[in-house]
Amino acid sequence: VGSYENVVARIREYNAIGIDLFFLAGYPHLEEAYRLGEHILPHFRTERVQLSRPSEAPLELRSANGPAGA
Repeated sequence: VGSYENVVARIREYNAIGIDLFFLAGYPHLEEAYRLGEHILPHFRTERVQLSRPSEAPLELRSANGPAGA
């Protein structure tokens, strides 16, 4: 909850401590989906994100619709 900039900053804070899966929701659903796509996601599209765990293979970033970039 907060400004778009606050939401982006909070997602980055959580990601920095190892959280790599986020469920974002709002109401009304369609309008919130547009807001997410217009104001939040663009902050992450240009970043190269590589996540890995020391004892496992690198993680793959996925959306509910399939692999990232698909």
